[in-house]
Amino acid sequence: MRSLAACIAIISSMLVASPVFGAVGGDGTVPPPDGPPPNGYVPDAVLVKFAVDFPPEEVRAAFGAVWGLEEVFFTPVSHFFRFQITDGMSPDEKVQQLSGLSDLVLVAKIPRGERDYTPPDAKYPNQWYLPKVKMNAAWDLAGGGATSFIALVDSGVRQTPDHPDLGVIAGKNFINGGSDVNDIDGHGTTVAGIMAAFTGPINGSIGIAGINYNAPILVAKDGDAVPDADRTAAGIEYAVQRGATAINVSTTYSGITAAEIEVLRQATAYAWNSNRPVVASSGNNNASIRGRYPASFTTVITVGASTQSDTRASFSNYGDTIPNPDLHINLVAPGVDMCTTRKDGGYDCSPGPDGTSYSAPMVTGVLGLMEARYPNLTSQQMNDRLGNSADKVGGYSYTTTICGGINLYMGCGRLDAQGAIQ
Repeated sequence: MRSLAACIAIISSMLVASPVFGAVGGDGTVPPPDGPPPNGYVPDAVLVKFAVDFPPEEVRAAFGAVWGLEEVFFTPVSHFFRFQITDGMSPDEKVQQLSGLSDLVLVAKIPRGERDYTPPDAKYPNQWYLPKVKMNAAWDLAGGGATSFIALVDSGVRQTPDHPDLGVIAGKNFINGGSDVNDIDGHGTTVAGIMAAFTGPINGSIGIAGINYNAPILVAKDGDAVPDADRTAAGIEYAVQRGATAINVSTTYSGITAAEIEVLRQATAYAWNSNRPVVASSGNNNASIRGRYPASFTTVITVGASTQSDTRASFSNYGDTIPNPDLHINLVAPGVDMCTTRKDGGYDCSPGPDGTSYSAPMVTGVLGLMEARYPNLTSQQMNDRLGNSADKVGGYSYTTTICGGINLYMGCGRLDAQGAIQ
């Protein structure tokens, strides 16, 4: 055991600024980074390598005491030491503080990597759209699921025993006022599968993987094959009051009067102002969203459909005259040959269904993941994250300054789940 005086003498030599640390590598060079690590850095620690390959424990402890650090562990062969920052400095500040010490050959922040979770579900290979929007990396960022829940205003959801991979926490039937939200039509079940089918340890080997695969679903049943506008509006308000992170409405209404529009407008505005935004499908008419609701409201996040080649799906409704910023779809997400849950307990895959009804729940699911990583975002902040991170794909021209450029057919671009929650 060294004496305290000896330790102090050793530490004193470390206080002499002499910027000798630098790149590590056989040729002494490190290529410039392509960008920050997708998962960022450890927020309260730094990595250190001493010039003396393995200083004694008491020396390392004294070093830490001087510089506001506490040793956590080290790599047993190469002797890189992780030190916890104990004086409140950020990793950037600590690196700057230590970077001139002569007895250190390296000091750096600690990057976090990616595992790119791959679901074990039997039909995951049919879900071409998940890698397309970088879901595997997004799942790593957000831990796979929401801390809250997401809502579906639709024809209901078929559950156990037909679909144990779909979880409904509660629901309300706005046809009869009861709590039975069983799906007779089938539309809601297909939407729910895209949005939140379970995977991993919960029924992980069954069927498909949903975008937000740990999130339970709050269901508001607004009709069977044909929904009613007032029931849709009531379902939106119910979901807000219950605290859903985001509310999926894969339904459009057209040919309605201003008075009839008002019930939907007030419901979506209530959701937006409550920071529980509605995600609406743009519709499947190969036409403008003008006069189609709730898709054309500015208080919703409107989603069109894209193809496997990142072009607009031929049926997908789109915006109005660019550069009018008030009437454009927000973004697109895959909506062709999807793979999802069917009301009879099976799955539709290869070929699967087409429609903007399946594009919207991809975005709704991502908003649930976003909430898990960044609680308490406003509706506008959620919208901005989606738009600013969307990929400008398809060879289209993206103009104006909104979200780095919008396109008549693609809005801000195609959903990038990793970018949205990074």
